[in-house]
Amino acid sequence: MPSKISPCVIGIDVGGTNTDAVLLRDGTVLAWHKTPTTTDIQQGVELVIEEVIKKADIPRDHVRSVKIGTTQFVNAVLEQDSSKLDKVAIVRLCGPHSNGSPPFVDFPPALKNLVEGHYGFVDGGYQGTFVLIDPEPFQTEALHAGGLDSD
Repeated sequence: MPSKISPCVIGIDVGGTNTDAVLLRDGTVLAWHKTPTTTDIQQGVELVIEEVIKKADIPRDHVRSVKIGTTQFVNAVLEQDSSKLDKVAIVRLCGPHSNGSPPFVDFPPALKNLVEGHYGFVDGGYQGTFVLIDPEPFQTEALHAGGLDSD
């Protein structure tokens, strides 16, 4: 009877200078790869995944999961880098119950200007006790008017 092969895990660290990956099986390192961090983070992650799979000489379907750690988001926030941060839309399902404190109210002003997109308070949602709040239809017109869609 053939032995069952344990699944592999890939761990990736995307740093400001280098992107590192390691491929593990049962706690044993089968392969690792280090490369300079690319401007396009996804491209760099795909590269290190390909490299460790190739170095370990395993089939792709032996990889059960990929775990990524990165400082990229934290760095973008700390640097307030508009090229790495997008506007964020907030839809708060609350009816009239929770609109006294708008989104981003406690953000530093410069960061708030970078990331605050459209926000709206709409009817619906649930209390913490799972009791339905005002079962009115979802207000899609208001969301579309704010430039929001499902894409």
